[in-house]
Amino acid sequence: MMSLTSDREHQLAHSCDLTVIMESGSQYRKKMRVERAAQEAFGSWPEHYDTLAFADMGMLRPENVDAWETLTTDLQTAIGLHGAEKVLVFGGASRENCRVARLLKADARFSRLNILPSRQELDTSFTARPLLISCMDWRLHGNQTMTSLVAERLCIKQFHLLTTAGVAKELTSDTTRWRSVEQQVSYLTVSGLVNRIILLNHDDCGKYGGSCAFESALQERGTYASHLAAAAERLGTITGLPVEKAILELRNNKPIRILSISDRHLIL
Repeated sequence: MMSLTSDREHQLAHSCDLTVIMESGSQYRKKMRVERAAQEAFGSWPEHYDTLAFADMGMLRPENVDAWETLTTDLQTAIGLHGAEKVLVFGGASRENCRVARLLKADARFSRLNILPSRQELDTSFTARPLLISCMDWRLHGNQTMTSLVAERLCIKQFHLLTTAGVAKELTSDTTRWRSVEQQVSYLTVSGLVNRIILLNHDDCGKYGGSCAFESALQERGTYASHLAAAAERLGTITGLPVEKAILELRNNKPIRILSISDRHLIL
């Protein structure tokens, strides 16, 4: 009989084979374009996909150590935990898509992946919008998207997106992931593209070891809330922007609602 832990790992590894590397932008306009681009590249419409979203595709260079290490680490997670086999590089300019795809193909760690650049380009003339920082996990993206819940609960229809595995977990101290996120958030803020920030952790996050790593749901949510509070304080200090905190509740691997947090307490 399969244990709860191995059953979870089996579900995660056999439910998503696509990872999308994208440039941040309006998610309201981008969602369908990502899926059409994936269909064009690989011949099938994706139901789910891990999402690695960065502020600017030009930041993804080996010499920009923090951003590049974050990208390659999260791509290895997509392979090892989620069973990724295909990668779509979807940015603001096709030349940047091709450049990042070439660099990844030259990396022996990703030699077994089918990595393709998208030929579609995005309109990058964005106005100031909220910035949502969420996890890369496929359960949040694609047809089981969190976008409708963000619109309903947080009253946001269009937003910029950054993703980082574990969200707040490694944003509470000076880690590689923190430095990468700090660079990207600062870039978007200085460019006048962001007017508020939302940090969104989710249930059963693999970066924490999943829900099975906690003794109870209360302990799990409490840990997320504590990390979110610390990360929000740091981001607020460097940007001067309001930072909201929330947890995305999952049930049977599907997002069902967003729980807002105020002073570390959940608001249902």
